[in-house]
Amino acid sequence: MLKDTIAQIKQLLQNTGKLNFVDTEALSELLDQLQSELATFPKDQQAQAIEIAKLTKQKIEMSKLQDPKEADFSDLEQVVMEYEITHPRLTDTIRSICNLLSSIGI
Repeated sequence: MLKDTIAQIKQLLQNTGKLNFVDTEALSELLDQLQSELATFPKDQQAQAIEIAKLTKQKIEMSKLQDPKEADFSDLEQVVMEYEITHPRLTDTIRSICNLLSSIGI
């Protein structure tokens, strides 16, 4: 399921029409890193990690339906902050994804 969710995120990003090759490659690498980090989580923490992936997907879908400048990623950022203390590598990867999306107007 986790691989499917991340694959769906990648597909959504490729279909936005807002990404150049460099951005697409950078996001793909970050999502691969995210998938790798999530795969090492203990089973009891994987459900929480899957929720983060789902929230990320939801935010990308919503940003496609509105002006990207109006997209609100604050709840995703809140989840990242909560994980920051106990999962620093995961949160760094998610923050990098959010920053890249923000810098390209998504």
